[in-house]
Amino acid sequence: MGIGNKPIDGGHYLFTAKEKAKFLAKEPAAEQFFHRWYGKQEFVNGYERWVLWVGEATPAQLQAMPHVVERVQAVKQYREGRFSVPTQKLAATPTRFHVESMPTSDSILVPKMALDRARYHPLGMIGPESLCSDLVSLIPGVTAYHFGVLQSRLHNVWMKEVAGRFGANPRYSAGMVYNNFIWPEVSKEHESEIADLAQSVLDARELYEEATIAQMYDPDHDWLYPDLTAAHQTLDAAVERAYGLEPGENEKAIVEVLFQGYARAISRIGK
Repeated sequence: MGIGNKPIDGGHYLFTAKEKAKFLAKEPAAEQFFHRWYGKQEFVNGYERWVLWVGEATPAQLQAMPHVVERVQAVKQYREGRFSVPTQKLAATPTRFHVESMPTSDSILVPKMALDRARYHPLGMIGPESLCSDLVSLIPGVTAYHFGVLQSRLHNVWMKEVAGRFGANPRYSAGMVYNNFIWPEVSKEHESEIADLAQSVLDARELYEEATIAQMYDPDHDWLYPDLTAAHQTLDAAVERAYGLEPGENEKAIVEVLFQGYARAISRIGK
């Protein structure tokens, strides 16, 4: 698990849908360099935002797009004007981001902040055509199976038990939550079942295309989305069975099983 991209661009590479359309009207060749952009607000609240990424564009391609070159020059000037010496040095490579995180396969998008009273911490599945900001974390090289286990009630119970806090709410981190999480030992058949049920959760979200992730996972209004609730419950049961639990076990039982698995893993490392 790592962070997303950190452009340090002064906003010159980021576009709303309307801004992107206006820009492409005068620079149509730039369309291939636009990628859907996801941070916490874009994923959770459904804001549509795009990023212009020309870090690997050739000099010939850039010279053929004068309006893109204007953006690059604006980023160069922005970085040169910062007080931070390392940022000033980045002005020498204005087409590149400060931090670049661009997986070549599917990734799980993980918002860093969760709601303590929520049954699930909603995660996303994105392809390599989309880019993320450093306001979310990314787990690259994943399958629907990995998404299913991490999107389960069981994993949410683990997060709430071990995560640090920002006020009353858990803060999802790689060090405390993800790296210490014990994965189940499953057969190929059980893995395939969890992957299929994970896809059912993603498909159920699509049924409510006018709702945001924040709305669908609001614990006070989840009854408005019965297909999504049912898909989660079926997935939860399969994941809990993978850990030797009866579906619907209370949170105390889940925590005990997970910490027992953690203790066994630590003892193996010690040997």
